[in-house]
Amino acid sequence: MKTRQPDIALTPAIKWGNIGGGGTGVVTDPGSGDWYVTRTSVGVYVVTFTKPFANIPVVVCTSHYGGGGIIAATVQARSATSFTVNVCNSAGSIDSNVEFVALGSVK
Repeated sequence: MKTRQPDIALTPAIKWGNIGGGGTGVVTDPGSGDWYVTRTSVGVYVVTFTKPFANIPVVVCTSHYGGGGIIAATVQARSATSFTVNVCNSAGSIDSNVEFVALGSVK
């Protein structure tokens, strides 16, 4: 049985980093260094990849907050070029640090 070879050779890629949550969305740890962040509103950050993935990556985020309580970092939108994460607690959206890993392929 003959198998079809992919038209494009893809290389696995991992992008990661840490976003500071002090209300500015600053990059506190550039990690892989091939992304930047924009804070669009309280607790909402858009991470844009300077070199896009070939397809939509898997994105895992976590957040930590020194003020106590339970918080969540939820990925709301993903594309090959960016993802949006919302950080919230029981009271609503809050600014907090976000750590992420994005796994996919590049051309």
